[in-house]
Amino acid sequence: MRETYESFHQGKGNSDGFERFFEAQVLWDETMAEAIAQSWLKHPDRQIVVLVGQGHVVFGDGIPSRVARRLKAAGRKDWKQATVLLNPSEEIKKSPEAADFFWVSEAQP
Repeated sequence: MRETYESFHQGKGNSDGFERFFEAQVLWDETMAEAIAQSWLKHPDRQIVVLVGQGHVVFGDGIPSRVARRLKAAGRKDWKQATVLLNPSEEIKKSPEAADFFWVSEAQP
């Protein structure tokens, strides 16, 4: 997260700024996870597809772990989820635990 923050602020951020950034990301992930879990609980027969940046799902952190926590707390064991990273970096591709699937496509000229 620190690397992401620094890439946006290019050394001009401070620790207070990072703390606010981190809190906003956690709130964003929690909010999205709540919406996903509530939607699935209302319609467990439907498939839900969520399009978000990889930082919200890589290594199962962010949204997936928060959805899992909510559905387990609701006593549900009959759900499945999978993460797909679109064009992950070479470094991430070296870590199979980063996602359930990697979708790699070539750039068009």
